[in-house]
Amino acid sequence: MQELGKHTVSCLSDLVIKVADTIRSVPKEIQSIKGDLNRIQASIVTAAKEDQDVMKEMKETVFSIEDIIDDYESSRGWEFHDFGCTTLPHETADLVKSMMIHLEIAWKIKSVKSQVEKIEAAQARKKAEAASKIKPSLEQTTSHYKGNTDLSWKNLRELPLHMEATEIVGLEDHFMKFCDWLEDKQPKCTVITVVGMGGSGKTTLARKVFYNCEETRSFECEAWITVSKFSDREEMLKDMLRQFNKRKPRGEMSREEYLKKTRYVVFFDDVWREQFWEEIKFSLENKNPGSMIIITSRNKKVVNTCMRSCSGTVEVLEMEPLTRDESLKLFHKTAFLNDPEGPERHRDISCMIVEKCVHSPLGILAIGREVAADRKFPLEWERHIKKNADMTKILKLSYDDLPEYLKPCFLYFGMYPEDHEVRSERLIRQWIAEGFIISEKRKTLEEVAKEYLQELIDRSLVQVSSFNIDGKAKSCSIHYLVRSMIHRIFEDLSFCQFIGEDSRLDKEDIIRRLSIAISSGGGLDVLTNSASSTDSKERIVYSFMRSLLLFTKKELDVSEYTRRIFMKCTQLKVLDFENSLLRDVPDIIGNSIKLKYLSFRNTNVRSLPYSIAKLENLETLDLRQTQVKMIPNEVSKLRKLRHLLGDDISLIQLNDGIADMKFLQTLYSIKIDDDGDGLKLIEKLGKLEQIRHLGLSNVMKEHGSAICSSLNKMQDLEKLHIVAKDENEIDLQSMEKRSNLRKLHLQGKLSRVPEWIRELQNFHQLVLSMSKLANDPLLLLTNILNLRSLSIIHEGYEGACLHFHDGGFRYLEELELGSLHSLKSITIDSKSLPSLKKIKLRDIPQLKEVPSGIKHLKNLEDLNIEKMKAEFESMIGDYLRQEHSIIQHVLRVIVNGKLVKDEKPQK
Repeated sequence: MQELGKHTVSCLSDLVIKVADTIRSVPKEIQSIKGDLNRIQASIVTAAKEDQDVMKEMKETVFSIEDIIDDYESSRGWEFHDFGCTTLPHETADLVKSMMIHLEIAWKIKSVKSQVEKIEAAQARKKAEAASKIKPSLEQTTSHYKGNTDLSWKNLRELPLHMEATEIVGLEDHFMKFCDWLEDKQPKCTVITVVGMGGSGKTTLARKVFYNCEETRSFECEAWITVSKFSDREEMLKDMLRQFNKRKPRGEMSREEYLKKTRYVVFFDDVWREQFWEEIKFSLENKNPGSMIIITSRNKKVVNTCMRSCSGTVEVLEMEPLTRDESLKLFHKTAFLNDPEGPERHRDISCMIVEKCVHSPLGILAIGREVAADRKFPLEWERHIKKNADMTKILKLSYDDLPEYLKPCFLYFGMYPEDHEVRSERLIRQWIAEGFIISEKRKTLEEVAKEYLQELIDRSLVQVSSFNIDGKAKSCSIHYLVRSMIHRIFEDLSFCQFIGEDSRLDKEDIIRRLSIAISSGGGLDVLTNSASSTDSKERIVYSFMRSLLLFTKKELDVSEYTRRIFMKCTQLKVLDFENSLLRDVPDIIGNSIKLKYLSFRNTNVRSLPYSIAKLENLETLDLRQTQVKMIPNEVSKLRKLRHLLGDDISLIQLNDGIADMKFLQTLYSIKIDDDGDGLKLIEKLGKLEQIRHLGLSNVMKEHGSAICSSLNKMQDLEKLHIVAKDENEIDLQSMEKRSNLRKLHLQGKLSRVPEWIRELQNFHQLVLSMSKLANDPLLLLTNILNLRSLSIIHEGYEGACLHFHDGGFRYLEELELGSLHSLKSITIDSKSLPSLKKIKLRDIPQLKEVPSGIKHLKNLEDLNIEKMKAEFESMIGDYLRQEHSIIQHVLRVIVNGKLVKDEKPQK
């Protein structure tokens, strides 16, 4: 019996050691499967698409590896070295739980490794079979490769868009500007950079300038270099000299001497590398005064590098979409070569086509060529937009050039419907939930994500739809042609399945992400009876699904749709119901324990179930524009929550739990209860030291001291929105200066504007509403260095005069004055508001005249008049009819929502 006991102890000891070794090996095994992941992903791209079974197995393996890596990353912090080590969790329950997690990961790694071995063995067999059938000589292989490479570039870089430089449309002004620059001989070499997305006409414009230089002999010699053809800098420069020598042989001179004695112009087309200028500047810069270097690129960072390090003049030309008339002219010119009556007869459908192409020269030309070639009936033309290969190939070069960390971020834009403007805030939080963002020291994930987004914008792949007042992207969109290219990549990688009005899921498939954009509800059948009545198979492999985005006005029934989502999609990380007709949230939501992003924004949701406490990984919970007004106590268990958003929601049920939510960065907007619990809540908010955006409502005067005390602990605070209860005063005088504060919205009575505001260096936006200030607030605000937007509205000021003094508000771009019933006059001195672009005047009944100082605002673009007295609006009409009026220079004038003057170019 004693021997049996010893044997049992020995076996247990061996088992513990084996378990410990298995756990210790997990980090090393994770690195190994990351290598497997990269190899298989590369194989998917080149695999034969007709072998669907192989493709499916490879995709399943990729998704399994990604999930294992995610599980491991989520468990970081539980590192095991030796049992009994002081770094282990102190509580036995935590120790056991973390051991089980790592053991499960180890088991999954072993399983997926066998899948990888099976796939690679199959690939090796296929390669061996192919090699035994065909064994071309090295010379033949090399020749074939070079031929294909040249042909590829000829197809992509020498399309009619690039070749017919003498037939350009819409680039005339750019060409004239180019000519002016070329004639302006500077004492140092001038660099001209042309930047824009693929197909915007950069190369076309540069070609025309190049031909013009050849014809006019403006320079002693010229060279055209397509940079992407060269992998070696020296070879590229040798080719440049060979082209120079055709015009001016250099004899015995060295390259250095030759360039010093020759006035040259060199065109570097299709530059991708950010450091390109750094690599060539010592070879070319300042060799001969009056020489020119022209660079075309899709990447704005190439331009930025030139501007930073070039010692000479740097000119920047940013390509823009064609206007509607220019687009039509280009389409007609291409599509109706032999049909003079075509433009007039088919004008309506031509307008539709150029709108679909978003006024892109490349898109218009490509479709125009196909229309001209096959002369299809006009109603069939639109299909050409979706099938043109040349456009997709050119745009895909930009995708292929992206670093790996940016590719999934870029592809995510394809999950949104066509022409959808994506809020940057929404997109960034979804990226983070997906795990796309790589953490960096001293930066939040949100800050890194913003840099990723800016890089995509700089590469001309993403377009900014609207800007925040600080100049950052507020919302973005992608070109129609770019979206088509993304959807082709979706098919290759199974990155996402997009179901729109004209598309359905008609086959069994592995789906990593699902986006449903339908109005009728028909596409939602994939969430219910995924199989047809005659087929028992489900069309979706739910276990791999990471994200589900719904864009529908179909009412979502709990039992029919949402319950199935939470039953089947247990691996979801992103679930977005925004703008859908969802009323109730089922208790089964707790099944989705990996969920990180959950949005019910602008739905009919009334309450949250208690099971939400199980979503321990949740980072974003968006309840804005819902009927949820009370947050249940269970939300306090969501310790990883970073963004909690709602409209005047009460946290009274959270009790002390709010203080434990240490990772909260956004808390907006919270209703402060009237009783003593409200004061206690404010005090607890001081423990949330990572808060960057805070919104409080129902604030009373007696809360002032506690609010300031808590705010003083929030060192990273960037946005603050406070709404007082009824006629209560907001008292922030004892608040310390917050150096990071950028936006402040105060809605409530103020005895005076807080003094510390004038000291803020990063302050961009101020809204004063219902403040009832007796003294002119402009005196205090006039010298805030970076103030970009100022709104004084809803009796924010009760005085009769506002005076913008000389030298004040140097960087203010937007000014709104509204519902100021005592205001009689606005004075704008000649040297104030030099940067102002927009003015909005609304409901100021005693203001009889347009401020005469408006004539000094040379940068003013928009004048918006709303609900003003009839004589005031009549005066605006008189000014518009006068040739030399005080608003003659304003580009756009809007009166009560009606556009009465518009001189901004229509794109």
